[in-house]
Amino acid sequence: MVAATWPCIAIRGARGLEVIVCTTLPHSGQTGYNARRATCNSAINSSWTGVHSDGVPDFASDAQMGGDTVFTSFPANWGDSIHPNATGHARPEAIFRLSSTQSHNADCPFGI
Repeated sequence: MVAATWPCIAIRGARGLEVIVCTTLPHSGQTGYNARRATCNSAINSSWTGVHSDGVPDFASDAQMGGDTVFTSFPANWGDSIHPNATGHARPEAIFRLSSTQSHNADCPFGI
């Protein structure tokens, strides 16, 4: 599944766009999702940065956003069992900004 996206991403990279690929957050409402998510996130973390993307904000590794039990452990971050609420969005934003300053060159057109 992850490798299937490489051609699409390669086209964008070849056109000069900065490509950012994020690890995925958990979901409590679908059987087997988190097991597939762990496999996907492992593949993203092990082989994407510098090869298939310019950066990988690793949301899945954050204790308050990425664990399979975050909905019960940190309910203040979640509006439901899928989407972060306003409070919850602040954490991935910080992870994204940190990743972008470490991974991107200074002339990023988005200024992040």
